[in-house]
Amino acid sequence: MVASERWLAMLRGEKTDRIPVIPVILGHCAKVMGKSDLGDFYTKPKFNIQAQILTRELYKYDQPPFIADPGYFTECWGGKTLQPYNPKMGSPVPIQPAAKNAEELEKLEIPDPRRAPWTKEFREMISLAVAQKEMPWVQIMGGWISATAGMVIDLETFMMWLIEEPQLAKKALALTAEYAYVTAESIVEDFGADTWVPWDGNPTDSNVLINAKVFEEFPLPYVKRLHKKMLDLGIPSIITHWCADHTQNIKSGHIEKIPNGDNGVLSFGPEVPMDVIVKNFGKKYNLLGNINPPLMMTSTYDEWLTLCKDNIEIGKEAKKVYALTVGCELPPPAPPSHVFAMTKAAELYGKY
Repeated sequence: MVASERWLAMLRGEKTDRIPVIPVILGHCAKVMGKSDLGDFYTKPKFNIQAQILTRELYKYDQPPFIADPGYFTECWGGKTLQPYNPKMGSPVPIQPAAKNAEELEKLEIPDPRRAPWTKEFREMISLAVAQKEMPWVQIMGGWISATAGMVIDLETFMMWLIEEPQLAKKALALTAEYAYVTAESIVEDFGADTWVPWDGNPTDSNVLINAKVFEEFPLPYVKRLHKKMLDLGIPSIITHWCADHTQNIKSGHIEKIPNGDNGVLSFGPEVPMDVIVKNFGKKYNLLGNINPPLMMTSTYDEWLTLCKDNIEIGKEAKKVYALTVGCELPPPAPPSHVFAMTKAAELYGKY
């Protein structure tokens, strides 16, 4: 089978000849293309999509293009980001939120998803991928603290609002949730509902920073409503990356309250053991693996191959589809041998 067939089968909840390999590769594609920095990868649509498709062909994995907003859902609101033209940077970085205080937050209006800064490039990437029938992942961020703090208001102020001004925190979450929805709605209008898959992630919503009770009161209702509204647009599946440690949210049952579609996809950081993921979610959701990404930089080829094997053997026990993945983005400077090892491991240990 070819890469696109395995990816599309996964979205239907169907197992194929072997497990899919979805390494969550972004910046590494720029390195494959000979770039010392990642700036052009994130800001130039044609280069971005070409780099992602060629890198997949080189390593023979199954991931479609992963399309991220170059403005990091910050510049659309009037904030500022720094693009990764410094070789030491791994992605665009928000450096100034749109609002400094409650008064400025109240003045914010929902951006136009077709005219706001960087939306032209964002949508061109989607267009290029959809035209090639790639069924891309598209970053749609809203309602999460991770899509709000740092983007519309700085993290420290937002965290204080959770305690001292909860209505302001909820106002900020509602704003980003609404922008995420109108963005998804506009993509459906321009490209269809079944040609792309929304992706969202939530490191700042993890139990490293907030407990399950705070999660339930603040991001949960906004993200739950957002996901339902996106599915109501006819979008069949949503991918959510539960980044960092969400153990309390798992035990509290919060994750299952957020709809991801009949064949939704969940991934978790390496802080949550793979067997716990399979036990709790393997009957209902398609799952991505979660090998610890930094180990890719410190392990030998044989050690990394063994880590892949171990993750596969646990993940394959899921009733629905499991794909071999790292527990966050694959490190941009990762050794090519280790990227290849993921596909090698799927061939050796991941056949059904």
